Parts: sequence; C-alpha cells; structure tokens
Amino acid sequence: QKKVRCRTSGNKSQITVIGCVSATGQAIPPFVIFDAKSLNMDWRKGEIPGTTYGLSDKGWVDTELFKGWLTDHLLKHAVGARPLLVLLDGHSSHYQPDL
Repeated sequence: QKKVRCRTSGNKSQITVIGCVSATGQAIPPFVIFDAKSLNMDWRKGEIPGTTYGLSDKGWVDTELFKGWLTDHLLKHAVGARPLLVLLDGHSSHYQPDL
C-alpha cells in the first residue's frame, strides 16, 4: 500500500535563486527568477527587503539575467571596497566576455 507524502496540483514550475554571501558573513538580498511572463505580486509576500526579480521561459538564469544580476544587483549591494572577488560555478550563463 502506497502512502501519500505530498500532494500537488501537478503544475510544475522552476524557480532559481541567486544568493551571495561574503567571507565575513554579510549577505546581499537574493535575485529570484520565476518561469513566467509577468511577476505575480503574491510571490513577493514575505520577501527579503531589496530582493530583485527576473523572469525567463524556464525559470533558469540565462546570460541576460546573469548580466543584470552582476551589473545592477550585485554591484549595488556589494561593499564599496574594490577590487571585488566574485567566485562562480562553471555555468555557461556566467561566461560574459563583454563585461
């Protein structure tokens, strides 16, 4: 006999959250990407102040969203000291030769 552990509507969606924490433990607000054409304001309930949102077809980070996160979000919230070292994984969307 099977036991139901979780019941869902069957609608699948993808959400990506880009988080950033410094070596001293300071965190900047997250960058959240939904798989939608427009942002549902209900999704913002209980958000961390300063959270930024992006939209993509599959809810994944792509080259343009990553560029926006880096230039508009990270640099806005990162400490003023430069140079700034940012460590990333090897995802293809992070490769930006024009930055």
